Amino acid sequence: MSIPDGTSTISIDENGMRGDYSPLTFVWKFDDGTSVTRAGNKLYNRAFNNGWHWANLTVSIASGEKGSTITAFLVSSVGPGNIGCELPEKRFWLEGMIRYNTLLTNDKCKGSDGSAGTADDCCPSGGYSCRENTTDTVNPKRYACQLDSTIIQYCDDKTSCSDYDTQDLCTADQCGFGNNGVGAEECGVPTELDICGDGSFGLRPESNCRCEWDGTACKFEGGLNLDISGISVEGTCNTDVTSVGECRDDEMIITQSSNIEWDNLNSLIGIVPGVNNIGDAEVWVETHCALSDLCFDGTRTVMCGENTVKLNFFSWQNALSAIILIIIIYAAWYLFKGKKVSESRKRRK
Repeated sequence: MSIPDGTSTISIDENGMRGDYSPLTFVWKFDDGTSVTRAGNKLYNRAFNNGWHWANLTVSIASGEKGSTITAFLVSSVGPGNIGCELPEKRFWLEGMIRYNTLLTNDKCKGSDGSAGTADDCCPSGGYSCRENTTDTVNPKRYACQLDSTIIQYCDDKTSCSDYDTQDLCTADQCGFGNNGVGAEECGVPTELDICGDGSFGLRPESNCRCEWDGTACKFEGGLNLDISGISVEGTCNTDVTSVGECRDDEMIITQSSNIEWDNLNSLIGIVPGVNNIGDAEVWVETHCALSDLCFDGTRTVMCGENTVKLNFFSWQNALSAIILIIIIYAAWYLFKGKKVSESRKRRK
């Protein structure tokens, strides 16, 4: 097995792990629609372009029992041994394959020269600068990308893209609602498996979440990806937060109006049974897919208080851990089952 790091491939030899994996079948499905099946102790290698990707791994045995896991990961142009600020957002600092959020107190906003306030600081635009977090008296690394006090004051009573009342404010998104506001909680997070039936899954890429002016108001937009029968379907979730309730016990009730605009539903025509035209494709997706997992419309309860900065969902290390975990689980199950059969035979003798 292998996980790419953007410039090379990291491989794990399954033969070096304890146990016999020959009865196991591994099926890989990727965001570009490709699917690969490998039986037993086989290695699989592939490369990815820079950007967000997702992979689904299903492990099965001859009896038909199976388990699946899905992960999202980012391939960056900054490879192993290299150090740099992730462009163009300048929100993350990369050291090899470790990705640091510069909005957190970790000193990574200082850039390669290790000094805050210089030209190579790694901070997003829109009022952020690398400054000392004076409230953190414990952490020796106290520098982070922080908003100017006037922007913090402006954002204090706002929760989402819908709170911007002009196009300039919406586009600038100085409060960071495109990634951290109400409606953006699922950015970069894959759905549960089978969102549209057996083996299908979806993702809202973090890089496609933003505040967008629609001509009259500011709304949240988040890119969508669905994998249906090996076909990648893309679209956009448009969300307008219409009401925000009072904060009680750290929670508040919000109402949002959302709709999805699909880019390539026509790719399902002739592939999915019963889908013969674009109208059929629209009806099929609406009736077969749990779209609320990707683009929620209605009333729900969210945490209130200060906006939180979310870490990216999965790095390659997370993906690697998830894949190894599922192999270990199935190997343990298989060995345990073999032990029980052996003990049963001894008792019959």
